[in-house]
Amino acid sequence: MRAGLAVVVTVYLAGALFGIAAPFLWGHHGYHGATYMLRAMMTLRFHIITPCNWAGYDYPPKFSWYFHHPIGYSHLLAPFVWLLGPREWVARAFAGAGGLLLIGATYALVKRHWSRELGLLATAVLVAMPFVTQYATWLDPTLTTMALTLVALDAFLRYWDAPRRRTLVVGCAAFVGAGLLMWDGYFEAFLLGLFTLALLGTRAGRSARLEDDAGRATRWNAWLAWSFHTGAVSAAAMAFHFLFAWGVGMMGDVKASYNQRHAAGFDFVYGREAEWVQVLFGKPFLVAGLLWLVVFAGRAAAGRARRRDLAVWIFLVEKSLYIYLFREAAAVHEYRVDWYLVFLVLAVVDLVAD
Repeated sequence: MRAGLAVVVTVYLAGALFGIAAPFLWGHHGYHGATYMLRAMMTLRFHIITPCNWAGYDYPPKFSWYFHHPIGYSHLLAPFVWLLGPREWVARAFAGAGGLLLIGATYALVKRHWSRELGLLATAVLVAMPFVTQYATWLDPTLTTMALTLVALDAFLRYWDAPRRRTLVVGCAAFVGAGLLMWDGYFEAFLLGLFTLALLGTRAGRSARLEDDAGRATRWNAWLAWSFHTGAVSAAAMAFHFLFAWGVGMMGDVKASYNQRHAAGFDFVYGREAEWVQVLFGKPFLVAGLLWLVVFAGRAAAGRARRRDLAVWIFLVEKSLYIYLFREAAAVHEYRVDWYLVFLVLAVVDLVAD
């Protein structure tokens, strides 16, 4: 098994090394590499938290401040820039490390809830996806955030089996980390929160109790504890972003950004998304995803749905909700079909398991 994982990682790294020292030029590979590097440099140069797309030695002007997305990623990059310098390969190697985290999180999730062999298959399918090949060295929080959302989901499934306090803490930490990097972390926290409310509608859900690390039951209902604590930390992380933006006078820019990213019509969005998923995932994987939905619908109708089914369909719902809210941005940027990657990988794994 270790040899198989080593092959998967080697193949991934071989792709990630291609163009690792290339200059920041074309498209979003160049734009993101340059802007995140600039934000890290400004943090180090002026000791500021505000992300700034600025390159000078004078204090960054307000028009260079950027709050359209959560601001954590450039601060993770900053220590490496301080240590190794603002070089292109530093940025791209840092980006590639996010893919390694995603491979590890995928393997851990599938190994625990399917099997060790299928965990290896999942990582192989992941690395074979055109999306991963194209964006392995793209300096963007997507792959790292994807890994954190998988950690959070793994924590939720483990909590479902045994609602331990330690597992709840892992879920909370993963949601905060994901939320400080991309909006998708908040979408997952919200959807799992809704799911816990559905579980509270069952007798087993109402009787479940949060356990301490020794397995002793506490007074907390397990699902109320999950919903309250993950909701509270996610809301706090989101509030930090908006209060910070408001405090520096950037809320008008944030609102204008959302209005622009939400403005597209559905026909335009559907046409572009249909194109993007074929380019970045390929028709065979898309067919597998559709087949899984058919199989899952039949299994659910027969009352044979499984807990791990949640791990597959939640990423389909999460990304679809994201695309609805940020229609223009999703249609223009092909990589915003990103979390469909996880849905398709897990769909393939689950079909093979059946």
